[in-house]
Amino acid sequence: MRELRPRPSRSELIAALVANDWNLSATARAYERDRKQISRWIAMYDIETPRPADE
Repeated sequence: MRELRPRPSRSELIAALVANDWNLSATARAYERDRKQISRWIAMYDIETPRPADE
């Protein structure tokens, strides 16, 4: 049976994203999760991600 890992709070996730310069792959590695899971959490918490500077 797989052990359930707790989901970070909204503020914890934002702090991790900021610490990783909003890099989803780096944040996923920090949480030992798939990048897609980070995207799902961002959507679930309705977090607005910063736009790249060149847009």
